Amino acid sequence: SNTGGAQDQIETIVSFADAANKDFHLSPNDTAAKNAGADLSADANLPVTTDIDGQGRDAINGRLYDIGADQAATAIYYSVGQNTNDHKTGSPTVTIASGVATFSVAQTATNMGVGDKVTYNTTDVAYISSKTSTSVWNLVTATGGIPANITDSTVVSITHAYSSLSAAEAGAVDATHLNTTDLVAGNYQLNFPCYYDSGADTTTVTVSGYITSPSNNIKIYTPNNTTTEANNSQRHSGKWDDGRYVLRSGSMDLILANINYVYISGLQLDQTGNNSWFDGISVGGTNKGVDISNNIIKYTGGASSESGIIVENNVLSSSQVYIYNNIVYGWSKGIGIGNYFDNSAFVYNNTLYGNSNCGISESSYYDIVAINNLSYNNGSYDYCTNGSAAINYSSLSNKNLSKDASALGANAKINQTVTFADAVNKDFHLSPSDTSAKNSGSDLSADSNFTFNTDIDGQTRNVTINAWDIGADEAATAIFYSVGQNTTSHETGAGTVTVDATARTATFSVAQTATNMGVGDLVTYTGGACYITNKTSTTVWGCQSAIGAAPTAVTDADVTSIAHAYASLSAAEAGAVDATHLNTADLVAGNYQLNFPCYYDSGADTTVKIYTPNNTTTEVNVSQRHQGKATGVNYLINPSTNGNAIALNIPYVKLVGLEITDFGNPGFASSALYFPGIKYITIDSNYIHDEFPSNNGTGISANGSTAGGAYISNNIINNVNNGMNLDSWSGVNSYAYNNTLRLIASVGFRHSTIGQAVLKNNITQNCGDGFLGTFNVTSDYNISDLAADAPGANSKNSTTVAFADAANKDFHLSPTDTAARNFGVDLSSDSSYLFTTDIDNQTRPSSSSTIWDIGADEAAAPIYYSVGQSVADLKIGTPTITITSGILELGIG
Repeated sequence: SNTGGAQDQIETIVSFADAANKDFHLSPNDTAAKNAGADLSADANLPVTTDIDGQGRDAINGRLYDIGADQAATAIYYSVGQNTNDHKTGSPTVTIASGVATFSVAQTATNMGVGDKVTYNTTDVAYISSKTSTSVWNLVTATGGIPANITDSTVVSITHAYSSLSAAEAGAVDATHLNTTDLVAGNYQLNFPCYYDSGADTTTVTVSGYITSPSNNIKIYTPNNTTTEANNSQRHSGKWDDGRYVLRSGSMDLILANINYVYISGLQLDQTGNNSWFDGISVGGTNKGVDISNNIIKYTGGASSESGIIVENNVLSSSQVYIYNNIVYGWSKGIGIGNYFDNSAFVYNNTLYGNSNCGISESSYYDIVAINNLSYNNGSYDYCTNGSAAINYSSLSNKNLSKDASALGANAKINQTVTFADAVNKDFHLSPSDTSAKNSGSDLSADSNFTFNTDIDGQTRNVTINAWDIGADEAATAIFYSVGQNTTSHETGAGTVTVDATARTATFSVAQTATNMGVGDLVTYTGGACYITNKTSTTVWGCQSAIGAAPTAVTDADVTSIAHAYASLSAAEAGAVDATHLNTADLVAGNYQLNFPCYYDSGADTTVKIYTPNNTTTEVNVSQRHQGKATGVNYLINPSTNGNAIALNIPYVKLVGLEITDFGNPGFASSALYFPGIKYITIDSNYIHDEFPSNNGTGISANGSTAGGAYISNNIINNVNNGMNLDSWSGVNSYAYNNTLRLIASVGFRHSTIGQAVLKNNITQNCGDGFLGTFNVTSDYNISDLAADAPGANSKNSTTVAFADAANKDFHLSPTDTAARNFGVDLSSDSSYLFTTDIDNQTRPSSSSTIWDIGADEAAAPIYYSVGQSVADLKIGTPTITITSGILELGIG
């Protein structure tokens, strides 16, 4: 790595536009070659004034020559929101030096980022081009130049450049912005980053009139990098989110791309119109280089509209369009490709669901290249040609999946059953337990036509761990590390194991029957080790490496041990990130879903727990979960020190099936489950009971200005000072459904602020105050034994519930109860939080009813069959009978 010149750069990484797809234009964001070259316009030997594209290398916007064949396009950023209100923080001054702006007050607005317009020094204007920190941002002029240096200038405002995408598309060419429609002549690359302020963008957009090229393109997108782009990600996380940027309208196509080289990425589009010709994204037939990726596109209008993405009939063989990593649902056709020349439309890794006609539709004349698409549960066909079963797909098509038999291409997967995270609630991430689309796709990271290696969430499709998945989502890799009270081997017998790396199974020569063996246990054998992922039988178990990769294959190897991975959850939480396990704390970057299955060995664990496995067919030999009451043989948390039994400091955590008792010593106000200021926690089917009498303890506590989004269901809380404290004011609702609270000394449910807690199907009995505070107006179908207490028009007050055996702390409903049985509201289709089981994982409603019960338990249906010494007829006379709502009336007594 020798250098021959004083200004040479060695061991330097250059950022190209798209090296994977052989586009070696410099990226507008490159910092190595851009502005780093010598001015050769007057070179004595070979004067150079243009680049490989014929674009000028003169001092464009104050820039220097670039190194290499390309003079990089100047990146222009104009932000889009729903308003142009000032969102600066405090009353700052700004100092600008060579385009680096340092604010005297950190700028923390959640909707601030690249493209925002900074007005300072009374009338001077610059635009944010990147973020270094909340205090340091990089600025450029409207045409991408470096603004003049200034010191301690008063900031007048920081706003979005435009209040709609339509206004941005039309206004970017005016005299105060680019002052041209020719991006090629100006060597511009135009960006419209889109932000969420307070609602949806409601104006449709036609992108037209610009002159573009591969490097002089237009990019419409949502910024999602909180280090370099914006304070908060503006992009959805692969599931529809009204708190992120949305373009919603019922008038015309939402986005019509009528020019070349338009990139549309990371948007949420909602077509509400009733016209059957309105589309989501429409691409003109003569356009090329259009890139549509990472979008969620849905139809919610009254009629069945045309297509989520449609590419009109094409008349140019050179035109190409790239459609990948999109989720499209609710339309007539998910993706529609017109008369496009063979091998010009590339449709990769999209998920199409519930479209009334067809998932992917093409014309009968030309072939599209479709790879790794998941088209599922669509009306007539998952894949079709002119409304009939698909017949013309390119021979390059590969590994497409359908629920029906219509998928075409090599290695097509037909008649499949896919497991999504939550299809009912439109979450089309793949479930970690899916076996149809997961690890079934083709690796496109080196595809000859178009390459990429991420999914709709921006997560890497990591072939070093698993094969690519089919569809828009690369499912999180489920990792299992078991927790017990020891790591002693509980191998049955002294046998051997055969590990199949392809099938990812471990087959033991001796059946493994230990009652505390199951998922997450570490199997160590001669030649390797693996962690159990599932149970097929006591001799055959699924297994994988510590990071979810294929295990080391062996045949008839001696088993060294089968043991829990950790002896406490505290050790598991701390150890899972070390070099012998995940080797990272970033589950998002690694695309991991981390499980800590907890086992009972010999006593209570005194630390935080996550869930207890209870499926004896697929998880564990003996269920580790309570049975809706204390049994003494299930997993139990009984802390031996002061403080909260479980304290959560991160969002998106689920606590399922735990039993917690006696959490804290006298005089300490502890909670069983404590997560102040944390959002999106799910607490289901836990049994919390018998706090120390003199402790001011709370069963579940979630409060603060940043709390909310809790989902709390099927829990029993008995004999504590306070039941649930849901006092939060973040603007995000929490939901407490089908819980049973009894013998609460102070307050059962507490919420004293702005009605963010939604309560349905809950029971409070023997409480000082059952329901205290202002609850959401949709709260209903609750029961209290106090007067004027439970919120909701259909709630019951002054009502006593009959439990199975309250004296012995069994708070299942009695089969003879008439208060809670068959009086609840059906939550199986609740728009905010739905579920279909009770604390015992039994289905709601019971087989004898169509109506849900109130409380954590769905009561057992009483069945009566009489026994005598004969089955002779006992009726008197010849009576008639009348049955009304289960009541039998005899015509003769």
